[in-house]
Amino acid sequence: MKKISVSLLLSSVLLMTSAVAQTLAEGQRFSRNEEFEKAEQIYAKLIATKPKVGDNYYWAGLNFLAKGDSLSALNMFNQGLAIAPTGPLNLVGKGHMELRKHNVQGAEAFFVQASVAKKKLRPLINKEIARAYLLVEFGSPEQLKTYGARAIDYLKISNNDFEAKILLGDAMIINNPTNSSDAIQQYIVAGYDATSDPRPLMRQAKVYARANAATLALSKLDEALALDVNYAPAYRQKAEVFSLLKERDSAVIYYEEYLRRNDNITARKFYVQNLYLSGDFDRCINEGKKLLDKKSIPVIYGTIAYAIASKEKAKRRLADSAPNRFGIELLHEKLRRVAHQTVESWFVAERELFQRRVDLSVRIVYHRYIVAQTSHRGKFQLDDHGLDGYRQSRSEYLPNGAKNVLRWQKL
Repeated sequence: MKKISVSLLLSSVLLMTSAVAQTLAEGQRFSRNEEFEKAEQIYAKLIATKPKVGDNYYWAGLNFLAKGDSLSALNMFNQGLAIAPTGPLNLVGKGHMELRKHNVQGAEAFFVQASVAKKKLRPLINKEIARAYLLVEFGSPEQLKTYGARAIDYLKISNNDFEAKILLGDAMIINNPTNSSDAIQQYIVAGYDATSDPRPLMRQAKVYARANAATLALSKLDEALALDVNYAPAYRQKAEVFSLLKERDSAVIYYEEYLRRNDNITARKFYVQNLYLSGDFDRCINEGKKLLDKKSIPVIYGTIAYAIASKEKAKRRLADSAPNRFGIELLHEKLRRVAHQTVESWFVAERELFQRRVDLSVRIVYHRYIVAQTSHRGKFQLDDHGLDGYRQSRSEYLPNGAKNVLRWQKL
């Protein structure tokens, strides 16, 4: 009887362990597929079920970073360290947040702590440290090249799995942007490890698109979709290539295919932003309004304002109306809420309005709107890049007479 009971107990434990691992893999799969809301639900469930497992907080944080919500990512890393202060993955996450400030010394201090992990974990930790460097999107060319070189060094002592091989290709192109052949070859090598995975082909397409070889990029994306016709990110990437070619109708068609397979708030947000970048301002404004009917997303207000200010017809009249329609009109509503999204595009929109010499009173209201969106109990809730953009917008474009009106409190 005891033997049977022990056997049942062991079976139950194995099933539970398998279920947790499967659920983590499912969350990672949703995140890769850009179904960030679904991944967020999976990670929330994991954390609620196993609140003392620090790794779950790390993967939840990476999902938030991919979604564009760096504040929630930072909160996840901090929560993970609160329950497991020596958890190596969350130390890597904290290191990445330092890299976003280009505080390499501070980042490496976290990475050194993470590297004290058990020997069998070190290859994985090294891969994640490399990822932390590669996730930094903004910086001078010299800084990014340095990050690419550091990522390569860490990947040399990583677990060298399929994902590490893809990351190595990413590091190569960042470290040496003028030589894409090595990165392309690395992606081909990675593809040998997972012949049915479309990501190596998509990475090759991205390199070709950056080199203005749109035909080759589209060809590789077609190959990727031949492997998995329902892989939504491939449709988004194809839409972006057509946007670069200024083929707006084709871009919209493929973005609609993307949304047909991946219809969520974040995907819709990407769609509205892509419409702006492709110069399809009217559709950007209309789709943005539809999205705002579903959910109030601060960055979309800025995107709409920028689209209105950029329209070709009646530029001056529309530029003047942009902050009035989407700054003043919505200011009272938005003051009641606290925004937690990254807000880089607001600063771009604001600088555009300053450059167009829009009436000072209108600019001040729009600037106050941004302040209202990013403030909470007297402090600005921005990620580091956003804070730099805010400082730059004030120093470069805000007239001296208005600076005293819009005094702000540093973090």
